[in-house]
Amino acid sequence: MARRYELDDESVVVVIGSGAGGGTVASELAQKGVDVVCLEAGGRLTLAIMPGPVDFHRGTRQSGLILDEQRHDDSRGFAGGYIVETGADQPYGIAAILGGWGEDVADFLEHYRNLAGCWITGEDPPEAHNRITLHPTERDAHGLPVPVLEYRDHANSVAMKEHARRQGERIYESLGARRIASRPNVGHGCHNMGVARMSERPADGVTNRWGRLHEMPNLFVSDGSLFPSSAAPNPTLTIVALAIRQAEHIADTMARREI
Repeated sequence: MARRYELDDESVVVVIGSGAGGGTVASELAQKGVDVVCLEAGGRLTLAIMPGPVDFHRGTRQSGLILDEQRHDDSRGFAGGYIVETGADQPYGIAAILGGWGEDVADFLEHYRNLAGCWITGEDPPEAHNRITLHPTERDAHGLPVPVLEYRDHANSVAMKEHARRQGERIYESLGARRIASRPNVGHGCHNMGVARMSERPADGVTNRWGRLHEMPNLFVSDGSLFPSSAAPNPTLTIVALAIRQAEHIADTMARREI
């Protein structure tokens, strides 16, 4: 999404957010050496067959949060923390998570009403090799270079997810689960953050404290691209707060004819 705001014939401000097809702007962002992609360290899912009906398909998909692990504690073997989210899925999703077919999968599906599940969202440290670049030869339908997302788990995120596996299994063991299955990297999704990270110096990032590009004074970024790192909770409210703050700054700056 891109929005163009005109104050007069000489003052133009462009604001881009998620889904922006920035053309040459996107090319410049994708080629900067400081680009970093960070996501919540999610993807660790635990499913359990409980003694009685849970009917998690009848409620909201993510109906509960466990905040005990969101703290920082060196003794756990990793930095930062994570949130445990209870969650549900459709039968076909359960089969896909568990591996598709076989007696084990059938056992879970036959006891679908008794299923309980949880996964995590956690802090994921930024790394320089996690980035978006442009493919040297492939083009999309508009003739623009195809973006290439390069991402691999930080060692800290791997340790965090392993700790979450043990804790998830302990939760359901304490509740009398008949059977428990944990799966890493199930691909439930993530929130992309970074790439146009805020920085005081142009050498360290793409935008300033207002989300304004260091190298293009009338271009602002207003989504999760601004984040220099991720956090355990979902980022939506922080993105909204930054966007409101940015809008007020843009209005004040345009009123003073500074852009």
